[in-house]
Amino acid sequence: MGDPASPQNVSQPGPEPPSLGFPRRIAGVLISPRETMADIVRRPSFLPPLALVTICFLAMWIVIVQRVGAERIVTNTMMKNPRVAEMPLEQREDMIERAAGLMTFTLYGGAIVGPALGMLLIAGVLLVMANFVLAGDATYSQLMAVTAYSMAPACIMAALATFVVFFKDPADVDIENLLLSNLGALVDPSSHPVLHRLLYSIDVFSFWQIALLAAGVAAATRFRFKTGLMAVGVPWGLYVLASVGLRALFS
Repeated sequence: MGDPASPQNVSQPGPEPPSLGFPRRIAGVLISPRETMADIVRRPSFLPPLALVTICFLAMWIVIVQRVGAERIVTNTMMKNPRVAEMPLEQREDMIERAAGLMTFTLYGGAIVGPALGMLLIAGVLLVMANFVLAGDATYSQLMAVTAYSMAPACIMAALATFVVFFKDPADVDIENLLLSNLGALVDPSSHPVLHRLLYSIDVFSFWQIALLAAGVAAATRFRFKTGLMAVGVPWGLYVLASVGLRALFS
């Protein structure tokens, strides 16, 4: 009989499974995120999902601007602020006219650079939480890929919002509540700005993305999902508190 310790009897690790392609990864994060995130962190790649999200947002804003108009978007947004609503008519119209001139460039520019900046920032925060707070060993490239693929629900949101804008009266379009996916629609923002901002954070698509990010962090660090959720939920909670505090300060 051979020696159990001989090299012939040492089990060798099996070959690494082939990486999923981009279409299967996008579908996988929506259907089976745990297995898909494991594949993403093995071979991280963030450019394809980032490009998809950017295209979806840019297409959505092009449709909204063409359908609703920059001036109407500015008017509907500014009139929610009691201070603007109380301004003299001439002064308010002048402010709206100047803001509308920049609105198109702001929306299109935000759609182009916003997803990339958001990915870099979120991945950086998750790197701090995962490695320095929770003693994990994730890499920045892994967390950038996780973040980019976790934006997949935003593409669904953009597609649904575009569909709604096509069939809705432009005068009734509220760009802050295109899909009524959050609880902010239950409160008048002009009467209760702080409560509105808090309820606005309770959003279906935000929670969906938080769950995907948690699955990705868990895969990158080999944490349990609950620990990954902590790495994502703590900074998200701090962000919500900060945004509510700023709204209380300036309302």
